[in-house]
Amino acid sequence: HTNSFYHNDIKPENILVGGVGQSLLSDYGIVGVSSNGQPTAAPNAYSLHKAPEVITSGQIGIQTDVFQTGLTLYRLAVGLSALHAKQSQLGWAAYFAAVTAGKLLTKADMPSFVPHALQRVILRAVAADPMRRFQSALEMRRAIERMNFAGQWTIDGTGRLIGRVTHNEFRFEKVPAAAKFSVTSYRRNLKTGHEVRISDFSGRNLTDKQANTLIEKFVRNVVTGQ
Repeated sequence: HTNSFYHNDIKPENILVGGVGQSLLSDYGIVGVSSNGQPTAAPNAYSLHKAPEVITSGQIGIQTDVFQTGLTLYRLAVGLSALHAKQSQLGWAAYFAAVTAGKLLTKADMPSFVPHALQRVILRAVAADPMRRFQSALEMRRAIERMNFAGQWTIDGTGRLIGRVTHNEFRFEKVPAAAKFSVTSYRRNLKTGHEVRISDFSGRNLTDKQANTLIEKFVRNVVTGQ
């Protein structure tokens, strides 16, 4: 951006991650170049991440990259297929209409396990009006750096979600029981190997919605260290 280059294709597939967690933005095939730091015509566009200004005027700028970064962050937080599912449900015309109206992502699209601070960053980044977004990549980076989460979740070799906070590991089980579900959550001390059931995040005879809500609360609380 300092040199008036606009990446114009920020998405999960274009972020390369190294062995120690370092990341690199790749694929400058449809980059836009401006002679004076002002918006310029988009050479092409990745339809799923089209910003409102690209749809309405074909122009890209710094805030276009901010918008695409916001969508990328959303997909990394809730699932890479989230926007594909929304587009498939709406169709392209309604999808683009939602983008330009600022209705593609709202608080209703944020699962409860996504911390509120992260929700605010994402929703600001994808605002329909470029002037309401972060005005620079650095400003967005600083907002992300101010967030400090104690825990994290990853996926083990069997596809199971595993949470970690310092020396504790967390997991949960959702088991169907007749027409209802039971949820059992566990905490295991990595130093001793001792595992205990967490009663506050376990329950029986739950509806599917109740079970999922309990799991989402558990996942969020592990992330925030509560």
